[in-house]
Amino acid sequence: MNVIEKVEELMLPICGTTRTHLIDVAYEEEHGTWYLRIFVDTDEGLTMEDCVAVTELISAQLDEKDFIAEEYMLEVSSPGAERPLKTADALREAVGRYVNVTVDEPIENMTEFQGDLLAFASEQLVLECLFKTRKKKIEIPYNNVKKARLAVKF
Repeated sequence: MNVIEKVEELMLPICGTTRTHLIDVAYEEEHGTWYLRIFVDTDEGLTMEDCVAVTELISAQLDEKDFIAEEYMLEVSSPGAERPLKTADALREAVGRYVNVTVDEPIENMTEFQGDLLAFASEQLVLECLFKTRKKKIEIPYNNVKKARLAVKF
């Protein structure tokens, strides 16, 4: 198991205790410093108190298990307005929302789409996108999705 998988495993009981949902874990080096970033949310919206509670619990677990060799900075925060949609369940929950989807194999010569997620069923996403001044429905096979996230509509 890599660092991210181990942290995700440690977060399961912590999320249950704090009534948070694990959205994403990132472990990356930036300018010579390693960062362990844990993104959580709640059904009511994340508060500073939620972040503090999760930080205290995961920090204690990380100190006890001690499986990260490098020195690192721990950050626990909200995933923000454009949070990633990393699982099929997250995409199902996002139906009706405005999303950004990047695909591996181009669809109609495009690899990035932004629009309203109308449906996600039978392993297929249906987006309504605006191309110039016309709305068009785009069907994207789930196995072609490289990256998906919520998007802010302007």
